[in-house]
Amino acid sequence: MSKVDWITWKTDPKELIDSETINRNVNNKISEINSITNNIYENIKSEIDKGGLTDESLSIDGTSPHNTVANRIIKKIDDIKTISEQLKEQINSQVLEQKNSEKEQLIKAIEEKISEQEKILENSISLKNKITASNTTVGIKEVEEIINSTNNRLSMLRGRLEQAKEI
Repeated sequence: MSKVDWITWKTDPKELIDSETINRNVNNKISEINSITNNIYENIKSEIDKGGLTDESLSIDGTSPHNTVANRIIKKIDDIKTISEQLKEQINSQVLEQKNSEKEQLIKAIEEKISEQEKILENSISLKNKITASNTTVGIKEVEEIINSTNNRLSMLRGRLEQAKEI
């Protein structure tokens, strides 16, 4: 399970995992490994087919130990290619899963903060409607400032929510 408990409504989307960069780097490294193994593979395969590692070279009791070892190496290289491709796919998948978990957590945190601010706004409007001119504890201007401030926060949070959804 991916760890996302560090994400709050304040988290900048740039702090979330950058799956594109990670996957590009992984893919590049796997390509480098494949390039090296392909080069080794081709050289050994060429020697098996046309060179000194044919099944007829250095034949002892009808078998060629060099050819046998060379064919085992070819098989191991094929195994390395398969494993590296599986590893690449697994990493790419897990990185995407982590990104989605982080995105969902960020959206959830922002939505919770929006809900909280909407309750504050609702309570402030209710309070404003109950204030009379004779009230000396809280003035209408103070409540209107709270309402304006809350509306500004809600606007900012809705913008962050849209930004998070586009990740």
